Amino acid sequence: MTVDSSGSPPYVARFQRTAIALMILFGPGSAVVISVLTGVGVITVRQGVLLGLVVSIPALVTMGLGVARLFRSLRSGGVALAIDAHGIYFGAQPLDAPRRFSWDEISAIVLFSRRTEFVQGTVRCVGVRLHPCAAGSPERHLRDLDQALADSRLSAREREELNRLRDFDLETAVSFHIEVRGWRRRPAQLRKAMRRHAPGVPVIERRSDAYHELVGWRAARDLTERVRTTWP
Repeated sequence: MTVDSSGSPPYVARFQRTAIALMILFGPGSAVVISVLTGVGVITVRQGVLLGLVVSIPALVTMGLGVARLFRSLRSGGVALAIDAHGIYFGAQPLDAPRRFSWDEISAIVLFSRRTEFVQGTVRCVGVRLHPCAAGSPERHLRDLDQALADSRLSAREREELNRLRDFDLETAVSFHIEVRGWRRRPAQLRKAMRRHAPGVPVIERRSDAYHELVGWRAARDLTERVRTTWP
């Protein structure tokens, strides 16, 4: 991650180390509490065993999430998102290495949310809309998709699936995004940094039910790439 002339990024969102530590310690901490309660006679040994069984699964899940966030934080130097004079830095990816996009690649920053699958609620997201000429832009995808649809090697099933996925909102399609997990998104400070370093790049906010409209087109892009790699 680069810094500006003042020596620090004008906007930086870091992983919350305290939250990560609490998640990792949740399992051992629960075991200690149950042991203490059993030892002082607040609960019986049998009750302690049953309580341990009840909390074991959520404890393991919480610890696993905490470890994953710890590795993600270490991989990106503790930075989840940063904006400076050179572009925007995404360090909060779950699996891939951190990525940076320069301002000449980006046509818009998109703030949106999506509904979570297992627990009712939403998770905030930050994404970028790339310029039509940039690799990974929806325009480049449409060019590749049209070439694939015109190819005689495409099966009827593949053609039907690609045609079904062809319609999407081209203007605000999100080329890349990260989810706000283990760190905070601060829209006011983010907008201030954008006005300072990229005043020509708009910050667009979309409602949570627009998630699939924004990122759904990438399923067609991935399918197009898979189809083309299978051709002789």
